[in-house]
Amino acid sequence: MSVNSNNEKPFLPVTSPSFIKGVLIGAGIAYLATNKTVQQAVISGAVRTFSFFQSSFEEMKEKIQDVKAEMSNED
Repeated sequence: MSVNSNNEKPFLPVTSPSFIKGVLIGAGIAYLATNKTVQQAVISGAVRTFSFFQSSFEEMKEKIQDVKAEMSNED
């Protein structure tokens, strides 16, 4: 008596294109996540992005204060 009949699909179809694609993508992500150069680039980019948004936010606050000051001077 065989465990798998011909009508049953295997639990883990290792020849499936989706499985192979997933393995390759997972391996690529694992490699990038453990690569020191990539880690430094990602952190550097995140810091630059945060700094950009922080400076933009500060600039926006200053503009709002200027508008408020102008409005109070008009009264």
